[in-house]
Amino acid sequence: QGTRVLNQEIAGAAIDVMRLVVESYEGTGRDAALSSGQVVAGKTGTSENYKDSWFCGITPQMSVALWMGDPSNVAQIPSSISVCSAFATFMNAYMEGRSVQEFPKVAAPTYTKKFKNADLDLTLTSPLSGPKDTTGMTEEEARALLSGHTVVYREAYSDTVPAGSVISQFSEDGMVVVVISKGPEKGSTDPTKPGTTDPTKPDPGQPTPDPGSGENPTPTPDPGGSGSGELSGQDNEGGAPVADDPDDDDGEGVSVAG
Repeated sequence: QGTRVLNQEIAGAAIDVMRLVVESYEGTGRDAALSSGQVVAGKTGTSENYKDSWFCGITPQMSVALWMGDPSNVAQIPSSISVCSAFATFMNAYMEGRSVQEFPKVAAPTYTKKFKNADLDLTLTSPLSGPKDTTGMTEEEARALLSGHTVVYREAYSDTVPAGSVISQFSEDGMVVVVISKGPEKGSTDPTKPGTTDPTKPDPGQPTPDPGSGENPTPTPDPGGSGSGELSGQDNEGGAPVADDPDDDDGEGVSVAG
C-alpha cells in the first residue's frame, strides 16, 4: 500500500493534462496511443540535440517509464525511432486479454492562485474528436474523413506514394494540412534517386566503344579449332594472344607478345 502525497483532485487534473499529450492532435506523444482504445496519460521528454528521449506513461492498470539514448552522450537518436511507439508496443502486449478501464472521475481541484489560464476548461471526452490521420488514404477518402474540419490540401511529387494518395498530414496555424501525391516527377524513374534517368539504360551522352579500336581485348575463337576453347594462331605482332602450336614437340607454348 503506497502513501498518498497528492489529493485525488490534483492528481485527476494532472492526468487530464497528460492525456492531452497522447490524445490531442498536436500532442507530442500521439504514437503512445493503444490499439485497444485504453486511455493513456503521459509526458515526453528529450535532451539537447535529441541525444536522449523519454516517455513516462500511465493507464489505470500500469505505469511505465522508457528511455532511449546513447550512454556516452555522443550519438543522436535517429528520427525513425520513437520511444512512444516502444511504449505502445509494450502496452498493447500487456493489454492483451485485459479489459479497458477509465481513470477515476474526480472533482476539479480548488486553485488558490489566479493563473492566466485558470478558467481554461480541461474537461476531456474519450476519445477526443480531433482529426484522424489520413496518411496513405486516397484524396476522396481523406476529404470524407476530415469533413467538418478546416483543411488545406496541397500537392507534391512522390516516387513512392501513388498519385492521388495522401503523403502526409500535419497541423499548421490551427488548420489541418493534407499533402496529396502528384506521382513521380517527370524524368524520375529511379525511386531511390528522384530526378534521375533509368540506371539500367545506357547513357546517351557516352560514345559507343569501337570494336576494332583495341578497347575490347576479348580474343576471337578459332572457327577451325577443336572446340576446346583454344585461341587461334594469329600473328602476334599486334599483341593478340596466340595458342599453343600443336606441332611444337618441345612442349613449350608460344608466349603472348607484350
